[in-house]
Amino acid sequence: MALDKKINYIRGRAKGYWSLPNGKKAFLFLLETLRDLLLQNVSIEVLRQFQNDNNCGSKICRVLFLVQEEAVWPSLQSVYFAMAKDQRFEPKLVYVPSEHQNVTLEEDNLKVYLQMGLPIVNYTNYNLSDDNPDIVFFAKPYNNIPKQFYVSEVEKIVDRLVYIPYGMEITKSLIFYGFQTYLHYRAWKHIVYGEPAKKIGTDYGYRNGENIVVWGHPKADNYLPCKQYDIPREWNNKIHGRKVVLWCPHHTIKPGPECVSTWLDYYKGIFNLFEKKKDLVLLWRPHPLLFGAIVNNGYMTQSELNELILKKTACENIILDRTPDYRASFFISNAMITDGTTFSIEYLYTAKPLMVTAHNFDCFYNFQQMEKSIYIGKSLEDIEHFVKEFSIGKDPLKEKRIEFRRKMFFIPENITTGEYIRDQILHDLESEEKSHAGTII
Repeated sequence: MALDKKINYIRGRAKGYWSLPNGKKAFLFLLETLRDLLLQNVSIEVLRQFQNDNNCGSKICRVLFLVQEEAVWPSLQSVYFAMAKDQRFEPKLVYVPSEHQNVTLEEDNLKVYLQMGLPIVNYTNYNLSDDNPDIVFFAKPYNNIPKQFYVSEVEKIVDRLVYIPYGMEITKSLIFYGFQTYLHYRAWKHIVYGEPAKKIGTDYGYRNGENIVVWGHPKADNYLPCKQYDIPREWNNKIHGRKVVLWCPHHTIKPGPECVSTWLDYYKGIFNLFEKKKDLVLLWRPHPLLFGAIVNNGYMTQSELNELILKKTACENIILDRTPDYRASFFISNAMITDGTTFSIEYLYTAKPLMVTAHNFDCFYNFQQMEKSIYIGKSLEDIEHFVKEFSIGKDPLKEKRIEFRRKMFFIPENITTGEYIRDQILHDLESEEKSHAGTII
């Protein structure tokens, strides 16, 4: 009997950190009662009366968002706010810290969220069993968080996990982190920015793309015309009306198949270039783990790195951005140089000139289209040419870049991406619940 299978399934899963929620205990009691009625061969009328008497389930969809550092928040922000203003949802924010050996800048992330006015609680003050959410949102697939919030623990009492990547996948060099972790396999919905991402996930993931949905990425909402971001005063004082080139080197500097950073290849040349080109400002935003990677992998000592930072930031046209939120850099910059990382796809939303440097361009999704639409840097000379052309207002790939953006991204019409995801979540949830109700007996 399907009821027995369902009962045993629910009981069998709840054998981890979290106890079985009261809601699921009540559900189990109803299933067991219904099973007993069926074994007694009661009439259809009695079963219908039983269903009506016990149709007391909440009409509110309870949703939990697990958040880490502020840079991850843009991947969830517009979905959270779309649900918060919708009476059909009850969203909740819980801060869950993550650890990494290369972290060098410690932030009180919980304090940052509280200062933003968000109703967030620390993970130590949250009980998943007591809260009993219907859906849990993840933005990172890693197990560098407290164990009770591992996917393997949460899934034991929550049926539906949704994954919205904190970064936007673009290179097969990092395919494991994009489509091959346990979260990618177990997620109810893995939301991606466009069809190209779904195709890669279908080809390289473990479920043939069946749980990957092209609903757009919430980061798209950060680039709506109405959006504005506060720029630090010291930045404006240094920029002083000049054009700004944003440079974002990644932290994966260690040689190997997952090395996408070109920091070691170009950092000396890029600094030298901008030290001579005073009509432009270099806004240097390294990945938060880059400095730790440089020291921990023996490329510089901490004192050597500190000296480099001090020397370069003393230049009147170089700014080091170590703020928690990268969106101010995207907003104030006029062009970007970056290696094969998620920023190289996200910056397309801005429609501004973009140069990508990388070790292996063949690993990029749709590289044949990409190289016709985005400036490709395979040498320091390529970078110097891009900067020179940009400085005099030349952008010959602008129209092709905008067309490439249209092909890469799904962006809903007349609604934000966050609202679209909210509506699709509810639609699929209701459809599945109705289907389950019809087949459980």
